[in-house]
Amino acid sequence: MKFSIRYKIFLSFSLLIISVFIIMNFITRNTIKNSNEMIISKELVKESNNITIYVRQFFLLNNIESDKASFHKHSSEVLSDLEAKLSIKGALYSTDGEPLELLRSNLLNISGVEKDLSNALNKKLSFTIRSRGNHSDASISVPIIVEANFLGVLRYTKDYSDLYSSGYYLSNILTITIFIMLLIMFIASYVISDGIIRPLSKLNSMAKDMTNGEFSGKIDVMKNDEIGELTSSFITMREQIHTNIKTIERDHVRLKELESYRKKFFDNVAHEFKTPVTTIRGYTQIMNESDFDDKEFCKKGAGYILDECDRLHKMVQSLLTISKQTSKNMESLFEDVNISALLNDTCEEMRLMAANRTMHVLCEISPDIQVFGYPDDLKSVFINILDNAIKYGYEKSAIKVKAYSESRQATIIIINEGNGIPFDKIEKVFEPFFQIYDGSGKRLGGSGLGLSIVKAIIEKHSGTIQIESIKNAFTKVIITIPEEFTV
Repeated sequence: MKFSIRYKIFLSFSLLIISVFIIMNFITRNTIKNSNEMIISKELVKESNNITIYVRQFFLLNNIESDKASFHKHSSEVLSDLEAKLSIKGALYSTDGEPLELLRSNLLNISGVEKDLSNALNKKLSFTIRSRGNHSDASISVPIIVEANFLGVLRYTKDYSDLYSSGYYLSNILTITIFIMLLIMFIASYVISDGIIRPLSKLNSMAKDMTNGEFSGKIDVMKNDEIGELTSSFITMREQIHTNIKTIERDHVRLKELESYRKKFFDNVAHEFKTPVTTIRGYTQIMNESDFDDKEFCKKGAGYILDECDRLHKMVQSLLTISKQTSKNMESLFEDVNISALLNDTCEEMRLMAANRTMHVLCEISPDIQVFGYPDDLKSVFINILDNAIKYGYEKSAIKVKAYSESRQATIIIINEGNGIPFDKIEKVFEPFFQIYDGSGKRLGGSGLGLSIVKAIIEKHSGTIQIESIKNAFTKVIITIPEEFTV
């Protein structure tokens, strides 16, 4: 059977308090009883001395020999004298324990235990306490010894109700006081234990929720002690575990996406390489046949082979560029770059290509825009984007290039007028080997690695790139690069 800590503490404190109460009550009552008996003993010692003195005086005043025979003969007179002087009612006994004949009527007032008489016959002052309700009296037996002669025993009763009543009253007061104190201790212990157990129970409940993937439970840290520190540490641990789980889940999703991307990438690489290799192999097989002598076909085939080899070379170069951009040591080549000058030079170089399609490159570039980066890669970015703007723009249209610095970052905007990019294709244009096909199924552009390389370069510079496009209207490329490089 499983018992909670709360139940164990409650049971332990209950048993402890009950035990303490019983022990304290027992000690208190015995202490009061012993104190009363001590008071009675001291009082009886004095009375015993007085009895001896009174008996001696009786014999001296009456000129009687102080022996047993005289004591027995004059026992009635001795008892009357003692009763008068001591204000008691009693009986005299011989040294053999026999009541003297003349005094048997007085024995009616003395009954009960005979232990005190037995002790007195052995020359010991003795008494026995008897309690009946609120009444308490003592049966007292006093050995009478005069001039070293043991004459007999005086036995009488004395009322001690007042003494014992006060003792019982004090005992009850102490018992009630002890009970109240223990009750207060019990309540205080319960409150303290509850203050310890309540947060522990809450922590246990939260731990169970965590095993079920629930991390939303709340607990207030109200204590400035070890429990409060434990609660605070537990909450910190729970938040850290929750964060780590979310990170793992996010990384798992990213890993799955990366795996899908990797497979797609290699499938695209294999597909892109397969076409030129197949073309080269086909022409080579035909030209390698022993009876083949068509010089015109050989010339045409050699041209195809050369074109496909150039295409393969460009794809290999592009793949090497992507690999370089994903490496971690490119930052060592970074330096201060004047984007304004670099962009102006690039626009000037691309104007000749634009002129072939009767297009114009219009620049609006703020002076002295500085960033920290690799100038060759940044120039490749601008060339690639301007090249696309010229290829996919309308003839006799204008390409606008703007650059300015704002909020400690350089912003470059390149806009052309053309067919635009379908809305559902904008995000995909940055994927390797992604190509857009026209209505006839003919693909537009090269291998589809250009914008993938551009994005890798910009991200390597801690920047961003985004495209806005409206079909049959325009395409806008927006690039931001921080003026100070951040990791």
